[in-house]
Amino acid sequence: PDETSRIFDADVDFINALREDRSRAVFFNFQTNLGQLFDSFPELELFGGLRLNADALHLKTDREVIFITDYETGQRVEQPIDDKRTDIRGAFESTTGELGGRWFHGGGGLLEEGMLYAKFARGYKPGTVQLLAGDELNTVKPEQLNMTEIGWKASFLQRALVFNLTAFNYDYTDLQVAKIIITGQKLENAGSATIRGMELEMQFTPSYDIYTQLAVSLLDARFNAFCGKDEEVEDQAAQPGCTEDEPHNFKGAKLSDAPRLTVSGLFRYDWHLGEFGTLSPLLAISWLDDYERRPYDNPIDHVDSHTKTDVRLAWESVSTKYRVEAFVENIEDHDNIFADHFSMPDPGAYSLLSVSAPRTAGLRFEYHF
Repeated sequence: PDETSRIFDADVDFINALREDRSRAVFFNFQTNLGQLFDSFPELELFGGLRLNADALHLKTDREVIFITDYETGQRVEQPIDDKRTDIRGAFESTTGELGGRWFHGGGGLLEEGMLYAKFARGYKPGTVQLLAGDELNTVKPEQLNMTEIGWKASFLQRALVFNLTAFNYDYTDLQVAKIIITGQKLENAGSATIRGMELEMQFTPSYDIYTQLAVSLLDARFNAFCGKDEEVEDQAAQPGCTEDEPHNFKGAKLSDAPRLTVSGLFRYDWHLGEFGTLSPLLAISWLDDYERRPYDNPIDHVDSHTKTDVRLAWESVSTKYRVEAFVENIEDHDNIFADHFSMPDPGAYSLLSVSAPRTAGLRFEYHF
């Protein structure tokens, strides 16, 4: 800044603000095992529940002011912006619940025991009202979710191998999407969205000295209907099916932080040194497919696929009183990947982001009394 420039800190506050949220519910659950009730039935467990939800909110504000503080002198000035006289009430109701079953089956051969399960659930998030700067009220509709999930959990070789497989489908109506604007966070509703995928987890322990773990996730998370506005783009023309206020049609766009494929693995070996204790090297590797930081299908939000590798070497005394561990995390040194990314209305200006830790090395000493 030049010699005539002045720097101020500005805080916006609402005087006599009142925000009340109230939730009430009536619910019941049941669970029964048909195998225990009837001798001729297998070990089939049925479960379910029903919940009646009633939510209410009350938002009241008298006045909005801005507190301006001179960065150099520390002088603080209160400047009224607007008389609000806001008094809003809202009420939301929904019936939710779940229904499912679990079949516990015995093993044979390599299979020791297993459990197959399936369930359907309906979820709900109440709506809300936000008071934004500029005398704007933002009304957000309730979010509804229909979820279906099936899975199989099994153990083999006397629990040396533990196997979990899950497939799921989430259908959202009026999904509540959060975005950061220059004065805070704003919620908006997407018409509908679907998240479907599969997850596989395995733990293999062939001996007491070796432990391995593998996880694989397949994910497809997209908007089915959503008209919105990307604050990073100026002068947006309304696309078919959308309006000038919400001009961009994000149908088919990926949801944020939803890589299509994720793979991670871990290997640890305990090397027993007799009276000299135990040495345990560990290797952890993960791979993430490319994904988007924000749900706006904007190239600036694209994160390329990448790996992350961590190594550790620990030594522990026979008495377990002493332990020393050396480690290196993020060997690839991906220090330019943001954990979160939000933007201000000024295109190209980043705000409120956190950067993933760069390559980190350390040494830890422990003594147990």
